[in-house]
Amino acid sequence: MSVKYSSLPSQDEGQLCTCSHKIDHPVSSRWRVNNPSSGSRYLLYSFSLNGILLLSLVLSWAYLYSGRSPYQGSSDEINLMWEDLYNEFAISLITGEEAARLPNATSPMAQEPTKYMVQLDVFHQLHCLNLMRKLVYPSVFNLDLTSGSEEAEENLDHFEHCYDSLRQALQCNADLSTIYYEWVPERNRLVGNLATTHTCKNYDSIVQWARDRQYKGPLDYTAKVEGVPIRHVSHVLGGESSHHHM
Repeated sequence: MSVKYSSLPSQDEGQLCTCSHKIDHPVSSRWRVNNPSSGSRYLLYSFSLNGILLLSLVLSWAYLYSGRSPYQGSSDEINLMWEDLYNEFAISLITGEEAARLPNATSPMAQEPTKYMVQLDVFHQLHCLNLMRKLVYPSVFNLDLTSGSEEAEENLDHFEHCYDSLRQALQCNADLSTIYYEWVPERNRLVGNLATTHTCKNYDSIVQWARDRQYKGPLDYTAKVEGVPIRHVSHVLGGESSHHHM
């Protein structure tokens, strides 16, 4: 079951959220105007060439004290919804021409050496958030963090990596939407209202970009391909080099 970003229930309507296309041009175009540095132009232009169309959406969400999101809780259906946000299409294949425009070199795909493998960081971030979510339900996921075993140490490394990655992502993409305060008689106090307006990238467009370039075969992370960039690390996470797999 695939649940798209734009199908979250609206607090007011209880059905589909109302998403208005306020800006009908790529976000990268707007950013090139506002950020004239050559580095910004270089990075955003490469994504524009790769065919991502990011529209500005205005929507509201709020679930604290006012109902629940379909992504809250733990059940087979909910767990699958989380996996469907990122897991199936996490690795994308791009052409050599597209890879040459990236700010960093990436490895060719062993099974398709004319293509290069990348992953959009939003999918990695969702993987990390899903991992942190599982801590809330220890009886369901049984994640060992405290036994002192090798598995526990690897899990702890993974979690520490994930929460710090999310910290950096939140600071990098600092959301300046305002939470406003109202008096709630039932609680006899001021309460922040999270049903505020956000300007968002169109996640459906991002997913479609990834699906169009999805690698569907088995991934062999131990295959060293000619031309692969080399990076040495001082710390090995989970028995792998410097990247954990989703």
